Amino acid sequence: MTKGKVESLTDEEQVKFMAHFYRKEIRLIGTYFQCRNRLIVLLMLDAGLRVGEVVKLVVSDLHVLGSPVGMITVRSKISKTKTGREVPVTIRLHDSIQEMWLNTWQPRMYKPWNSLFLDAMQFNCLTSRRIQQICKTAGILSIGRPVHPHMLRHTFATRLMRKTNIRVVQQLLGHASLSSTQVYTHPNQQDLQTAIDALNK
Repeated sequence: MTKGKVESLTDEEQVKFMAHFYRKEIRLIGTYFQCRNRLIVLLMLDAGLRVGEVVKLVVSDLHVLGSPVGMITVRSKISKTKTGREVPVTIRLHDSIQEMWLNTWQPRMYKPWNSLFLDAMQFNCLTSRRIQQICKTAGILSIGRPVHPHMLRHTFATRLMRKTNIRVVQQLLGHASLSSTQVYTHPNQQDLQTAIDALNK
């Protein structure tokens, strides 16, 4: 991210990027990883979580009493700013959480305090670096350029700025100060194009 500017995905890139995680998998093991990776990217793209927060989530943060949560509580213990926050869950994020529950987080295998995302061998927690690799590879395959976790969070914030005010965005992102959020008030190229396109209607 350069000063005064954030790097995010365009609307078209978002569609292509997410399509990569919804493609049909034939192998059972491939389906598991696709399901896991889809939820990981949606937690950043639809809820604005930092990658460091994603890797510290436990089952009860997303699924309680047999149902996906309607509001994700980012505990102060895992928040970068050490301040907790709540983020409402989108429909597709809700569906992705439930899919992981049905395929992986069944009570017979996972307890509420278990880490959400495990590595390929199912022994250790997935690391931030591994998630960075997942996003980078998916970006190259889907839109022809690397995608980094922070770009998904930036995209979340950029989308929000088109719909609501800066104070709401600040709270959902968990920014300690408003100045951190103000970078998203700068129009990007897509915002400029949308403004001009509106003149043609």
